[in-house]
Amino acid sequence: MSEAFMVVENGKGEQVELELVDRLNIDSKEYVILSQMNSDDAFAYRIDEKNGKRKYSSIGAGAEFKKVFDAYVQKHEND
Repeated sequence: MSEAFMVVENGKGEQVELELVDRLNIDSKEYVILSQMNSDDAFAYRIDEKNGKRKYSSIGAGAEFKKVFDAYVQKHEND
């Protein structure tokens, strides 16, 4: 992943370019928030290291997503 964007394959097999919105470190885990260009929708990915390679795991609804969302809101509440 570059510092500005990454390309992912969606559920339909289409490649989608996402831009980096933010990076967060929560409970010793690294997360990135990505958004499709010119969109208000955003996606959260946890970055895991395996065998020296980075793996980006999408996090959906649930406790982990809420933790990331709350940390993002707290970080940017005075912006």
